[in-house]
Parts: sequence; structure tokens; C-alpha cells
Amino acid sequence: MEDQRRGQQRLSDDFLETELRQLVDVIPQQIFVLSSDGDVLYVNQVLLKYYRLTLQAIKSRDVRAGLVHPDDLEGIGDELKRGLSGRVPFEMEGRFRRHDGQYRWFLIRLNQSVVRHADRHRGKEASRGSPQARDRLDSCNGRDNSS
Repeated sequence: MEDQRRGQQRLSDDFLETELRQLVDVIPQQIFVLSSDGDVLYVNQVLLKYYRLTLQAIKSRDVRAGLVHPDDLEGIGDELKRGLSGRVPFEMEGRFRRHDGQYRWFLIRLNQSVVRHADRHRGKEASRGSPQARDRLDSCNGRDNSS
């Protein structure tokens, strides 16, 4: 009887894990889960498609470091270490290299060992760019600056 109960629990746990992975794979943000040492435990399909990398490649610290803009690497690395060591949530921005070599701004959020990246490139570039770029961003956000 006890073996049957454990078997049912294992099936239930496996089902929930499968369902959770499927759900995380359709979230339109890059998500990865890290160990307290910074090793990759899981990444969603959005992240793999964005960088056009395999799970094995993204597990390499050298490969991951090569995705971060050189000017942002030290700060992101320091914050990530600090956040993972104390399980302290943090939020910061940084530039990451897309599969085509273009760097884009991302908002990086760490909560426990789950890291989320949200693409912030258009807003970041418009805030630094020309008045026309800011107007395009404002029009996308429903604001009219034609006056």
C-alpha cells in the first residue's frame, strides 16, 4: 500500500514538473534557474531561441559571459554572486548580445535562484536617442507629442 502511494506521488510530481516546464516555456521572457554556485539548472525555450544556443552551451560560464556586454560584465557578475550567495532579490539593467551580434538592453531580475530577462532595448535607446526616437516610443505607448 505504501509503495502504491509513493508511486502515485511520484507520478503526480512528474506531472506537475512537466506542466510547470511547459508553462515556463511559453512565458515571453527569458528565464533561467541557477544553483547557489551560479550553475545553470534550467532555461526556458525563449532564452535558447533568442541566443540560438543549446542547453549544453548555455551551461558554460564562458559562453554566458560572452553574451554580456564587456562594460556590464563585472557589475552583473558581482550582483549575481551577491544575490545568489544570500538569496537576495535584485533588479538591474544590462546589455546582452543577441544571436546576430547586436547588443540589447535587458531588465534583469533575480528572485531566489530564478533569473528573468525582459527586453528593454527600445525604451532604453529612445531615452538616450533622438527626439524622433522618443516620439516613436511615446506613440507606441499611446502618448501624443505632436504639439
